[in-house]
Amino acid sequence: MRNRITLVVIMALLGGSLSGCGEDKAAIRAKRKAAFVAEHGASLKLKAASLKKIRDHARRQGPLSGLAKTGVAQLSFAKAIRGGNASVLQLETLTGQKPKLILSTDRGHWRKELGRFTEGKRTSYSLRDAAAIGHVAVVRTHSYTAPSRKVGSITKFVPGAIGGDVLLYELESGSYKGGTTWKATSGMKVKTGIKQPESGLRSDLMRQAMKAVNAGLKELAAEVKTRK
Repeated sequence: MRNRITLVVIMALLGGSLSGCGEDKAAIRAKRKAAFVAEHGASLKLKAASLKKIRDHARRQGPLSGLAKTGVAQLSFAKAIRGGNASVLQLETLTGQKPKLILSTDRGHWRKELGRFTEGKRTSYSLRDAAAIGHVAVVRTHSYTAPSRKVGSITKFVPGAIGGDVLLYELESGSYKGGTTWKATSGMKVKTGIKQPESGLRSDLMRQAMKAVNAGLKELAAEVKTRK
């Protein structure tokens, strides 16, 4: 009985100690975040407001016809922890046609990007990532022709095509720096399912589009690193 009582007491003490450590860590995180917000909060709010202006400008800007040099020396679209200093967003420009957006689901959404710059439930680490962003590249799609299976054939198809441009902005000021065009067509050989070949053809065209967009991103500065 004595041993059981001793064990219960020890476990209670350990539980209290562990709970205390958790509270200490939470307090440390809160203080770290408060200190970061105190230093960078104004800049984050400015970037959030600027991001809305960038979206409005990109909506009004007509399609580019070629490369408009940006004068920017270095861009990295990698994660901030790997030295990233730029972000990629996409803008809906086509109406009545699908698919219109070509970036993967974890990139290119304005609402999610705006949320990065708000304090809310963000940690100091995620806010640091947002603070590191100095430029925003906006991907726009201006033309799209869906690929299709050739009538009367199960092995041949009509290639699709897609094209648009990328506009580069300085985030804090919202100023337009320049941009370039991109275009892509279906691959020469595409693996598809027998029942729904169009789905495989569209997926291939989106992959080709992303390659073209990444190539366009590399034209926006003298040195550019893109996400893998």
